[in-house]
Amino acid sequence: MSLLPTTAPSLTGADLGTSSGDGFADLTSEDFLQLLIVQLQNQDPSEPLSNDQLMSQISEIRNIEASTSLEQTLERLADSDGLTTAASYLGKVVAGADSAGNSIAGIADRAFVADGQPFVEVLGVAVKLDDVLEVADPLTVAESYVGNLVTGTTSGGVQVNGIAERAVVDGGVVYVEVGSQRLSLREVESVSTPQT
Repeated sequence: MSLLPTTAPSLTGADLGTSSGDGFADLTSEDFLQLLIVQLQNQDPSEPLSNDQLMSQISEIRNIEASTSLEQTLERLADSDGLTTAASYLGKVVAGADSAGNSIAGIADRAFVADGQPFVEVLGVAVKLDDVLEVADPLTVAESYVGNLVTGTTSGGVQVNGIAERAVVDGGVVYVEVGSQRLSLREVESVSTPQT
């Protein structure tokens, strides 16, 4: 008569608290310990697991945990680096494309991470950092408007249409002056070469 069980208890993903997603990638250290306990409970008593083998398996569990932790830390650093870059665009003129591929240009108002991707918000539209084509200093952009036909609407609702005479900074805001009116870069709707 054999003292060994004829069948070993089986463990399913549900027993281990895992889904049927990525297999071993979904296992936690608790899952590995549970597997190790089941292995120890069902080992052949005439050939038990040696201390070296047991320590090797425990060491492997620790290595897997350390590797997973390192991977998560590196992902967070990559997200942080992208967010830092996106944040450096705040207050600058950003040109790029939205998620539909439409061109957009304006002042970057916000930087954020969504689905692991860094974004800047331009004119209320999210632009993935990978889709940013150009970043410029607002004063440099305003100066490039001087001598060109500028149209826009002031925050007070005044329609402005004329040749930009100069670029100014007032209270940290960059404006182009058109006659007696000032348009902030956010208020500029179009810029074109004047007809001669």
